[in-house]
Order: sequence, then structure tokens, then C-alpha cells
Amino acid sequence: MTRIAFTLPVNGDDDTAEPRLTREDVWAGLVAKAADPLPYVCAITECTVLSRGPQGLVREVVLGGDRFREDVVFDSGRRVAFHRADDRAVWTVNNDIGEDDRGRLALTFSG
Repeated sequence: MTRIAFTLPVNGDDDTAEPRLTREDVWAGLVAKAADPLPYVCAITECTVLSRGPQGLVREVVLGGDRFREDVVFDSGRRVAFHRADDRAVWTVNNDIGEDDRGRLALTFSG
């Protein structure tokens, strides 16, 4: 199994850069991305939310021409986890809000 992780600072080093995003801003963006990934993930060409609740949602996406179902789990304010488990593939991709090694607000993508 291959594991990858990539962390990016949310805001630049320049304190005058606008806008400065907060943890709440990033969380709202991750929840929006879960429901409608098309503006964020160019490889996803379709997405339909099949059900939604306070702990997450179930969606059907088309990625690379393949249609499949994902369970998306919200760990409020901290992580959005995307799970696929079917006869063709099994994966989990996490989007985590945290801090980088310099204490800056950061977003880590791992899977």
C-alpha cells in the first residue's frame, strides 16, 4: 500500500496578505468541497450528494470516467475523510486542518 501526505500553509508569510483565512474559514471550505468538489478537484467531473447528515454525507462521483460512491465523514473543525470501498478499489483520503512545523495554520492531504 502506498501512503502519501502533503502539507500546505493556509496563509502566506506576509501578514498584509488578504484575505487571512481562519480555521473556521478552512473548515467551511472543506465541507463545501465535500458536497461540491468540481471547483476544487479538476479530475472529478460529476458529483451527486445521495444523503447528508451532521456527521458527513454519501456522494456519488465520476473521477477519470469511473462512477463510484464515497462516504464522507466530518470530524468537526479538524478532518474531512473520504472513504471508497467497492469491488474495484478501497481508499481513504484525509483533509486535515492543523499547524505546520512553524505553528502556522496548515492543511494536510493524506491517503
